[in-house]
Amino acid sequence: MIIIFFEFLAIIYCINALQRRYIKLSNVLIIGLSIQVITLVLYRINLDYIGRDVYFSDSEVYWNNTLQLLRGQKLTGYGTQVGYAYFCALIELLSPFYSVLWLNISNVLIVDISVLILCIIIYEDNHNRSNIKLFAEICLFNPLIIYSLLRNMKDALFLFIIVVIILLYTKIKRNRKWIYIIPIIILTIVVSTIRPWGFLIMPVLAIDGFLSSDIGSPKKRLIITIIILTLFIIVLKATSLWDHVLLWEPIVIERASKLSMIEIISAPIKILTGPGPYRSFFGNDYFLYTTTVGNIASGIGSIVWWMAISTMLANIKSFRITKCNLTVLLVCLMFLGIYSMQYGGSLELRFRGVIYILFAAMFFSGLKKHIKVTPVSVLIFIIALPVGTILSA
Repeated sequence: MIIIFFEFLAIIYCINALQRRYIKLSNVLIIGLSIQVITLVLYRINLDYIGRDVYFSDSEVYWNNTLQLLRGQKLTGYGTQVGYAYFCALIELLSPFYSVLWLNISNVLIVDISVLILCIIIYEDNHNRSNIKLFAEICLFNPLIIYSLLRNMKDALFLFIIVVIILLYTKIKRNRKWIYIIPIIILTIVVSTIRPWGFLIMPVLAIDGFLSSDIGSPKKRLIITIIILTLFIIVLKATSLWDHVLLWEPIVIERASKLSMIEIISAPIKILTGPGPYRSFFGNDYFLYTTTVGNIASGIGSIVWWMAISTMLANIKSFRITKCNLTVLLVCLMFLGIYSMQYGGSLELRFRGVIYILFAAMFFSGLKKHIKVTPVSVLIFIIALPVGTILSA
């Protein structure tokens, strides 16, 4: 519970930081937390009804790994992705008793913190307060995002660390605070123990630095970027990060080689629009593992997301790629690219929760006008709902 307490403090800190920027999200957070609590309670009741303590598949693996650590045993057969298990074990050790519920609560709060940090980042790119509020509502009110990330899986923690890295990098980018390079390197190593391809965040930031920096001429920036990437490769080879490369690269290449060019091109669209309301509501017919609460939350969340996507499309003319929002854009493209190559667009729900948040942050950080729900956005949604449902059925 101590970790959870500090997560609450982090939320309060973020709310106050936004308040100082005249962005009032207290009511949004209260409503969001209410939806999250209801979703979590129903989720726990649903699991209890089917006789399970945790969700299926990876969730069960992570919980068993956590229990192994709590019993003083070493993890075996877990590759190099041990970071989340150690984090979970720390939460349990600092709680009054062992329960997967603490991990569910922690994941929810981590998602809230990530969204609030992204609100701060978006503010630096786009001072439109109403847009920032809408972004927070899209993320915190969506049952699909909540349900997909509250389960005891590592994606919420992975998202959080990536968002913190982006925040620290933007401080270097805007204020030349080079001291933040040290925590960025440390967090890159940490995030790579959660997902093996987490190390790619560093090359992405180097590319961003070359494209958006105003230091010297393009030739000089290119030389600096090459030097940074060379040093990064040396660090990869000299540390345990190289194990992550050896673990992850062959898997992705093998899976990507089995996809046709059409599948690779269409994968990002499938990622951004899936799973769709129909497949979500009738998840038992389409997914290997599912729960009743998950089907309902995902179905409602898919409709909410399609409404958000329709509004984004109707306001696409107001979107601009700038030096400020380029960082979030590149990180979002990195996620889309990797998930497209590795899964061909057929993602698990938790991956979509992460993508929805990052994509919305990317779009809202590039808006130059107040986003509006127009007749065009309503028309897009009215067309997309039946057509998308038929195509995904």
